[in-house]
Amino acid sequence: MTSRDLTAGMLSAIAAGTVRPVLFYEGQYASEGSPWQENLIQWQDAADASTFSLTGALVDQWADKSTRENHMLASTMAGGERRPTKSGTSVVFSTSGVAKGLVAPLPFVQGGTAFSYYLCWKRAGQNNDFVLGHTGALYAYLQYAGNWYVGNEAQSVPMANDVVKIKSCRSDNASEQVRATNGVAHAATAAQSADASTIGATDAYAGPLDGTIYELRAYDARLSDAADTQTIDYLKAKWADVITFDAGESPGERYVRLFTGLGTIDWNGVTWTGGGDLLAISPIEELAAVEAVGFSVTVSGIDSNDISRALNSMRQGYPGKLWLGLFDSSNQLIDDPYMLRRGKFDITVIERTGETCTIQVNYEDRLIDLERPRGGRYTSADQQARYPTDRGFDFVPSLQDMQILWK
Repeated sequence: MTSRDLTAGMLSAIAAGTVRPVLFYEGQYASEGSPWQENLIQWQDAADASTFSLTGALVDQWADKSTRENHMLASTMAGGERRPTKSGTSVVFSTSGVAKGLVAPLPFVQGGTAFSYYLCWKRAGQNNDFVLGHTGALYAYLQYAGNWYVGNEAQSVPMANDVVKIKSCRSDNASEQVRATNGVAHAATAAQSADASTIGATDAYAGPLDGTIYELRAYDARLSDAADTQTIDYLKAKWADVITFDAGESPGERYVRLFTGLGTIDWNGVTWTGGGDLLAISPIEELAAVEAVGFSVTVSGIDSNDISRALNSMRQGYPGKLWLGLFDSSNQLIDDPYMLRRGKFDITVIERTGETCTIQVNYEDRLIDLERPRGGRYTSADQQARYPTDRGFDFVPSLQDMQILWK
């Protein structure tokens, strides 16, 4: 349905009084839980811009947030420096140019202590590999060709290109390890055989990662089932916007669903709660110009004691959606509500009035990205990050003070 259809159809029915309009609001929020922290020895989080040291868009260092200082550093392996590219809330590794790898002291040692790791990532090349580490001829592959390897053992659980998954492994490093995709466990396998690792490529094996990493967490213990679930739930909630969930999978119930009415109503496979006079939605504008137009949702009557819980569950960039629905004379919802707006969470405004509060949640249109600077520079370093063999910008500095005589 286009905006013209909306005006001619739904709005004319509203004006005639034959239907009653209602707005539906769905906002995603983060799980109140946090990942398992005990035994955490390495944590790279691409959503935390403060953990990166960059040259242009190239990553010189990706800092470890675990306090163990296991930072990922630009590799100086055979073939020269290999650095990935920072892109939004992700780090892109490529098989071309210099964007190939980072060196990281992950704790995968043959015959060593137990370990667990959790990686939110996607692959771009079906036949490229993610090498976690090696001991001589023994490699710890996360992905090799069409299979997922740990140690030298393959399982036919490949990832398709350009889909984001959470890959995890819990190992006692003696007899058994359990691997999972999005928290769904595969059959237990023999313990991992590996050594200190690199992310993306190694000297001994030239097959670099061709894909994107969002977050990596590593532990020097085999996490319990409860700790594993806690960590998986955290990653699912945090990266729900990018993760590809298979049929039957879900990031869990982490949505608030309200409508401008009373009681409850079932639609779109879920239950919506009426906000009545406690729910207000800003006017919806449609402009002729190409312009980012956001919207806001205000909820009143919230207990002041719940404010901290609400704030802790909000994350910038999480989606919010609005639909316009119509009720007929029998108070039945007419299929299907029309989506008016969608946006990404930006900021929250809170007003306290005695024992209750009002929360205004503001969403930005995705066109707001057009107003953000991309950070590119007309420099040799930036140009070679995109086109490694192009030397044209090498001469730009010499032009700054050059005097040219026209004859």
